[in-house]
Amino acid sequence: MDALAHPSPRDPRIVLFLEYDGARFSGSQVQRTGIRTVQGELETALKALTGQQLRVRMASRTDAGAHARKQVASFEPVSVVPLETYESALNYHLPNDVTVAEAVCVEGLDVNRDAVSRTYRYTILNRCHPSALLRDRVALVREPLDHLAMANAAKALRGWMDVRPFTGPLPDGRNSVRRFDRSEISRDGDLVNIDLEASGFLPRQIRRTSAALARVGAGSMSVDEFHALAKEGKPGAAVWSLPASGLCLMDVTYSEFPNRSETRGT
Repeated sequence: MDALAHPSPRDPRIVLFLEYDGARFSGSQVQRTGIRTVQGELETALKALTGQQLRVRMASRTDAGAHARKQVASFEPVSVVPLETYESALNYHLPNDVTVAEAVCVEGLDVNRDAVSRTYRYTILNRCHPSALLRDRVALVREPLDHLAMANAAKALRGWMDVRPFTGPLPDGRNSVRRFDRSEISRDGDLVNIDLEASGFLPRQIRRTSAALARVGAGSMSVDEFHALAKEGKPGAAVWSLPASGLCLMDVTYSEFPNRSETRGT
């Protein structure tokens, strides 16, 4: 049963707010049999709960090894399961590296197409030695990084822009123009955070963008060179990449979304 194949615009959906540790997942989206994904684990838990094979739709696709503080997923509900049951029951059936933080009922929301923006954070551990505690949460960069230079470079990532310099080959006809709402660099001790909010992201875009910004911080690329790369670079010009371990989906926003307290129990 493909529960989201042809939904009516007014059909009710159960919307789940998820967090997960992506270290042992091969990404968020279902792939071939035997590959462990967030969507696959969620659909397995739903089948254990409802007895039905329900199709889950997710707001943003994350890479293998990437994490999420707030991923949004949805599916068409089964009437025999009360809304307030989904959160606790799904967490019972899910493995401990993915959690349902909240479940709400919403009419006609497409969690992917109706999203206004997605916010990702890329975290760099900037010191000589790795961290045993943070090894699956950060990317280690040993060269000292000037985060203020990185912040100046990141100013190029504003407004509508073609992001192909920071992506690999795209399928024919796929739109590569995205709206950037925020690009900020901050430092907290040894941790350098790259926060990017945009209408959407393409595969490998954030990891390549973060790697280019790290080159600015290390002094191997100037701020002006980064601006030229972002504005005039050829497709795939940013050939550098950082590992997925430092990447986390922080938020997905919508222009209209019911107050969660009002939807609980409907």
